[in-house]
Amino acid sequence: MTAVPFAVDPVRAPLMVLRRPVSPYFRPLPPGAYESDARPVLASEVRAGDLVVGAFTEWPTPYGRTRSVSWLRNPYVAAPAPWNAACPCWDCKTLRNLRSPAPEGGRISMASYGTCDVWDASDYALIIPAAALLLLAAA
Repeated sequence: MTAVPFAVDPVRAPLMVLRRPVSPYFRPLPPGAYESDARPVLASEVRAGDLVVGAFTEWPTPYGRTRSVSWLRNPYVAAPAPWNAACPCWDCKTLRNLRSPAPEGGRISMASYGTCDVWDASDYALIIPAAALLLLAAA
């Protein structure tokens, strides 16, 4: 199995990934998906078929900024596309109402259970790559 490439600078932007909570509020990972296969990537690098399992929240620290994973209660298979500002879903409407300027890298919408999950392209996502899911499903 080949390594999953990702560009993270641990000095300037440390990412902390703690174990996924065991709780009835968190839907179990689908068969063939393992927490140990999760990788941090930029939202702009998420590909169709990747399983999105977490996002990173950020806070200031004395020497920079630290990010820690927030596991999603309902992981979903990504279907990334450029954000459509005219989308009528609740998440897109809320984002439009905030009237915040688009980030430099733009925004990406990754469909999730009939609604959009909008990410800044420069945000970090925690995914299980589609290749890992396919390899396990084929075995």
